[in-house]
Amino acid sequence: MLPLLNDPEKSQMFPQSRQIIHCLVILCAATLSGCQMVQPSEDSVQGLIQNKNVDHANDLSLDQIDRINLLLSDAFLAFQDDRLTTPIEENAYLIYMQVLSIDPKNNYANLGLTEIVEKYLDWALTAAEQKHYRKATDYLNKARSIDDAHPNIKAVSIQIEESRLAKQIEFKLSVSELQNRSNKLVTELKKVALIVEKYNASVVIAARSDKEGRWIYKHLNDATADRVKATFEPTKTPFVRVLYP
Repeated sequence: MLPLLNDPEKSQMFPQSRQIIHCLVILCAATLSGCQMVQPSEDSVQGLIQNKNVDHANDLSLDQIDRINLLLSDAFLAFQDDRLTTPIEENAYLIYMQVLSIDPKNNYANLGLTEIVEKYLDWALTAAEQKHYRKATDYLNKARSIDDAHPNIKAVSIQIEESRLAKQIEFKLSVSELQNRSNKLVTELKKVALIVEKYNASVVIAARSDKEGRWIYKHLNDATADRVKATFEPTKTPFVRVLYP
């Protein structure tokens, strides 16, 4: 994810800079040898800041830089919580736009927007693979609303449409056979793998756990010359869905 401006090791950088200047002034005033107070120059203050994560620190005030720190931290947390564009007043997209209103060229805010688009595109593909095409289209449109020029949008749109039009065969898997890892089920999976190989198809593996899904995938993959293209879906009713043109 994006580097945080409020990294715990750096979050007190600006207050400490002010404290350093303040202490120097106090020491000068208290010294009997007669130290002259020198007003710190703008360049020296900016030198103390040394905030690499703000692209145009020389053009921003300390308050603006502090504000950007807090906003990028909030945006990171919102992204991690999948609050991409909702709720309306507390989402990653809105917060990154607030950063750009202060610093229009901020690289980290722009990268954050790109990551939001890519997460929506990933969700769109997953929804399409699960035959939830309305949801897939909704995610795709949300990605477009943020950056309709993103280079992956067209490719994802094509994949969703191909998935919608693809022929599908679904093979139910016996829960008891799965639990016993039976030879009968292994034989059935080999037959499914032959169909996958014949049509150069992809599969959706629906399983009750990651371990179970990996076991199913291993036996499909072992029975084909090329690696099987698969996605996984959590479910209470295991199956393998074969998708082919």
